[in-house]
Amino acid sequence: MVHPQPTPESLHGRIHRLERSNRLLGAGTLAVLLLGGVAVSMGYISDEPKAFEASGLVLRDAHGRVYARFEHVEEQGGALTFQDGHGASHGIRGQRTVATAET
Repeated sequence: MVHPQPTPESLHGRIHRLERSNRLLGAGTLAVLLLGGVAVSMGYISDEPKAFEASGLVLRDAHGRVYARFEHVEEQGGALTFQDGHGASHGIRGQRTVATAET
């Protein structure tokens, strides 16, 4: 089967349709990506409470020194202690406030 030689006008029309199709494809792809990003973001931003579980929590300063610790103490329940600049721990254990010196 023999195909006729394309004319400049027919090539121009084909190129114009191809460019328009590519623009629509690009815009559609961008829209799908944006909607997908919004859907994923909405999954992270929800009104449902989220739980964080750990056996303890230690807060350190920029130099790696411990300045707060929250942990479970068997005989007293929970303990929240703060380390002062002199190396002493001050905190709350169970329902009473205590101050202990670390050596």
